[in-house]
Amino acid sequence: MFDAQQIDSCGKMWILDSGEIEFKQHCAPQLVVLDIATSKVVHRYRFPKGMFKPTISRFVTPYVDIADPAPKGSCQEAIVYMADPTGTGFVVYDVQHERSWRVENKYTYPDPDFGTHTIAGESFELLDGTFGFAVTPRGLGLRRMLYLHSLSNDAQVAIPLDIVNDPTYWNNGINSALEHFVLLGKRGIQ
Repeated sequence: MFDAQQIDSCGKMWILDSGEIEFKQHCAPQLVVLDIATSKVVHRYRFPKGMFKPTISRFVTPYVDIADPAPKGSCQEAIVYMADPTGTGFVVYDVQHERSWRVENKYTYPDPDFGTHTIAGESFELLDGTFGFAVTPRGLGLRRMLYLHSLSNDAQVAIPLDIVNDPTYWNNGINSALEHFVLLGKRGIQ
């Protein structure tokens, strides 16, 4: 089942495949990259164990950050950030080196006080973690940041991209790199 996708400036469609059919895990989740012009698969990455939680992880909102974009670049240096709201974390994938690591700490978790959602007058409970991403644009002369939030939380957080993109920071589970996260503020709503 294809869960989410993004089309980048290089003419590639990045698709997250959950590896599930009717919520039964048939294979590992994977990231599939299609060349839009040719409709051909140009890259595939199957998540290794430890990057996902079988029957729990549901990857959404891939965010692709390309360091060498077209027209001058070759579109080979890409980092993909993939939210896992039900698995309370996100996966970072370095395309060029074909390696990934998982980021999970208190800022990727939901807050139970923001677990009640109301849409069109109907309320329901949903405790989802990390959901959305944005990054500081290139060329501003600033330290680039990854901005994220959990769906069932009101905290808006940032972390320097050079920290997120370095797998050596993420070996201590939920205690990893906490000192590098910056709480930007609280929205008061999800």
